Formats: sequence, structure tokens, C-alpha cells
Amino acid sequence: MLACRKSFLAARRSALLSSAFLPALAALRLFPPGVRRSIASSDEQQVFSAGIASVTAISSGGLQFVFSGATAASTVISSGGTQIIAAGATVIGTAIKSGAEQDLGSGVTVISTVISVGGEQHVSSAGAASGTTVSGGGVLEVLSGGTAAGATVLSGGLEIVSAGLAAGGVVSKGGALELVGSGQNVGGMTLRPGAILELGSGFVIQNGLFGSGAIVEVLSGGAVSGGVILSGALIDILSGGLASGVTVSKGGALIVLGGGSASGTAVSAGGTAEAISGAALTLSGGTLGAAALIEAASGGTLMLSDETLGSGALVTAQSGGTTLLSGTFVNSGVLIASGFGSLLDIASTAVISGGVIAVGNGIVHVESGGSENIVFRSNGTGGLVIEDATGEPTAYAGAVSGFGGIGHANHAQFIDLISVAFAPFEINATYSAAASTTSGMLTVTSGGTTVAEIELIGKYVTSNFQFSAAGDGSVEITDPAVVGGGKVDPTPADAFPGHGRYLLDIAFGAQSMLACSENDAGAGGTLTVSDGCHAASIALLGNYMAGSFVTIAEGHGGTLITEGQIGQPLLAHPRA
Repeated sequence: MLACRKSFLAARRSALLSSAFLPALAALRLFPPGVRRSIASSDEQQVFSAGIASVTAISSGGLQFVFSGATAASTVISSGGTQIIAAGATVIGTAIKSGAEQDLGSGVTVISTVISVGGEQHVSSAGAASGTTVSGGGVLEVLSGGTAAGATVLSGGLEIVSAGLAAGGVVSKGGALELVGSGQNVGGMTLRPGAILELGSGFVIQNGLFGSGAIVEVLSGGAVSGGVILSGALIDILSGGLASGVTVSKGGALIVLGGGSASGTAVSAGGTAEAISGAALTLSGGTLGAAALIEAASGGTLMLSDETLGSGALVTAQSGGTTLLSGTFVNSGVLIASGFGSLLDIASTAVISGGVIAVGNGIVHVESGGSENIVFRSNGTGGLVIEDATGEPTAYAGAVSGFGGIGHANHAQFIDLISVAFAPFEINATYSAAASTTSGMLTVTSGGTTVAEIELIGKYVTSNFQFSAAGDGSVEITDPAVVGGGKVDPTPADAFPGHGRYLLDIAFGAQSMLACSENDAGAGGTLTVSDGCHAASIALLGNYMAGSFVTIAEGHGGTLITEGQIGQPLLAHPRA
């Protein structure tokens, strides 16, 4: 509809301004000075040479034609109304309301137009607008060959310059200047702090210096190549926009949104770069300075390779974000899968030395051949995915610390053996502590074949680990709420009760196993009961040995554990 209307208006303008039509009407003055008229649907007002139309209101469907030598002052154009101006006419103080437009052709000059929300002023080749004010929601468009001088763009207003001239104007905080194509002259424009510079299709800024308060939005087809984002400046890369080789300084920020792309980005100490909503941000072969912040969130992807991370630098996958690491890293910072649903993927070719790689509420996936040490945050709920498998039980050669939280209090964390299928009663494990007891090796077998050997930093025993099927059917390791997974009466035991303990989650059968270990003080210990898949631990006060107890079926698939022979002497009497 808009295209049809513009075609109609162009035809009407051509007819009315034709040399054949003008002589017959040249001597007419349709309106003496000061006359006001309302022009409604299908009405036309034609103001000829030496004629004056003042305070005219043009509503929907109404047309005003201002011919050469005529004057139109304080015209109000409402939604659907149109004002067409010939070369040599004088038009002052037009108010363009929502849905209305003012078209300036060759040789036309207008002064002090005010564009309200939804209104538009179009300045074509050899046309000129002086002193236009663009309010919130209004649009001033300067096409190729057009000129806009002294425009004021207020908050929410937009001036679009397409290969035209914008001289001496001001864009206030919240206002926007959009540059489309090439060949513009905008040297006279002043962008106040908080004003927005939009780079449209075909416009490229090369090696720009973006200072404090600058806000740049790179639209589809626009680009930023090289340059530096200084403290207090922000560049947003929107869908279809591109940034390459940009350096983000301390206090500056580069945000890549859905469909946008940034490559070759360098982030100095204290700078910020983010990829969100399906965007891609690539950093390669550079340095992330101390306290630099690099984020992926809400479907955004970070792709990092061959980077150096300074002290305090943080690379984080927030909720829904993905970070992909490849190449060689010298890490003095932190790499973390922080948010829920986030992923930090370490390629098999990646070599990361130093720093911290952490599991927060997301997943860290170390592909086969990885040897990076992984730290579980104590309050996190995420997991580590490794590719140990039959024939390659040490595909992951790093060490894991913090698993299970402080004092084995975190029961949500997991380690997933993604290449090992879970089979009930086939998965078994043993934990062998090192001499220092502050680390050890968890060996996992499936059907008697070793499928994983995981080095753990911390104090563990075999019963700290429970095995179950992950959502994809692979083996998932957790540190259960009750150590080993059983349901054990939490009250302290002064002596083992005569009626025994019911372990409903420990299946009774040929796989049942008992083990008893003494504590360091020699005043008690731990009785561990296992069915080969799950285990439970029971605190003991006094001196016992495994032979003091027997397991029997409790009648519902679980295990009942009781003392062996009633009256069998203990090594020592239980202590109160």
C-alpha cells in the first residue's frame, strides 16, 4: 500500500509541476496570507507562486502541493497526509505527525520542520532540510545527493544518511544516526554521550577509535574493521553485522547478538566481549588481558584458539552459552561452564597449561586425549564429561578435584563416561588412595574390563561413588546423599543393634560384599555394604571386623545386615 501510494504521489507531482500545467495557474493565489484550512481525505491544497498557506492541517488522504514562489508556514501533517514541495518554494515550521511524511525533491529547501513519533521527512537528491528536529519515533532520511543541515535528533529519534550530506547536526543521548552505503559526509555531526551510531548495509568503519559514551550498533551488512573500543564505549554487532580485528580496551565492551559475527577480537585487561542469542564470537592467537571478561550466553558461541589468558581473565559459558577451545593456551585465568545448560568443550587437540578449568552449573566436556585438570565448584550442580572407554581407559589423563563438594555434601555433581554403556550389576569400581591419602585413582570396570581410570584429588573411599544410567544410557558417577547410595538411619550407633539395618537400595545377591575399616583414633570405624553397583556406609563405635556381620534378603529386594553369631565375642567391647 505504501509503495502504491508513493507511486501515485510521484505521478501527481509530475503532472502538477509540469511546464504545460503551470502557466495556466501561475497567476492564481488560492490562499491569501494567514488563511487556515483543513485538508481531509481526497482533498488537495495547491499553493501557487506568491501564494501563502498558513497553519494548514492536512489529515489522512489529504494532499498539499506547494509550488515555486509559494509559501507554506506552520503546516500540520497528520497520519496519512502528504506535503509535496516544488523547487523554489518556501516551507517553514512544518509539524509532521504519526503516519505522515514530507518529501523534498530537487531544489527544495525546508526550514525548522518538527518530526513527531511515526512521522518521516525524506530529503532526495539536491533537496535540503535545515534545522529539522526529530523527536522520539520520528525519522529523517537523507538520500543520495540530499542535504540536512543543523538537525537535532532527540532521544528515540533517527536520522538515516544514505550517501548524502549531514552538516552541523546534533544527536542527543538516546537518539540515533544511521549510515547506509558509502560516500556520506557526516563530518559536521556531533554525537553526544549516549547517542547511537548505526552502521547499516554497505557502511564500514575502518580503524576507528571509539571513545567514552560511544554506542555503535552494526546492522545487517554493516561492518567494523580494526579499531579500538575505549573505556565507556560499547559496540553491538546485530544480526548480519560483522566485526573483525577489533581491540577491546579496559572498560570497553563488544557485544555480539544473534546472527552477528566477530572474528580476530583482542580483549585487553579489563575489557569485555560477549556472544549471546545465537551469535558467534571468535578469538584466535591473541591475548586476553588481566581481568578481561569473555562470555557466551543464551545460545551464543565463543570459539577460542591459541590464546593467552592473563591473570584474572575470565572466560565463562553462562546459561545456554557454549565455549569451544582448540589449539594451545597459556592460561593464568579461569575457564568455566558457569550457567545452567552451558557447555565448555575442550577439543582433543587443545593443550591448556596453567590456570583453572572449572565446572559450575554447566558441563565441561574433555574430548579424548585431553589432560587438563578440572575443578568442581563446591556449590555447582554441573558435570564433567570424559571419553574413557574399553581399550582406552585413560583417554582423559587429567586430574579431578572438588568432586562431591565440601565434605561430600554436594550430591548433584556428576562425571559422565560418555563412551561406556551402563549395565546393571556389570559396573564396579574401586578407589585406591595414594600414600598421602589426599589423592587416588578411581578404577571403573564393566563386566570385569577396565573402562576408566580417573585421578581424583581429595579424600575418598570406594563407597563415595555411585553408578547409574545417564539420560543417554552412558555411565554416570555421583557422590550420593548417603555415601554409597543406601538409606541408612542417620542416628549414631553406640553398638550395632540386634535387629540389624535395612538397606533398601542395596540389592541382595551374589554381588553382596562387606568391608570394615577402623578410624584413625581406633575408637570405631565404617562398615561398607555393596551390591556391586551401589554402596552404603554405616558408622560404628567400637572395634569390629567384617566377620562380625552377615547380610540376608530383607524380603523386598533390599539387604538386611545383622550381627553374625549372637554372642560372638567382639575384638573389644563397644564404647559408650
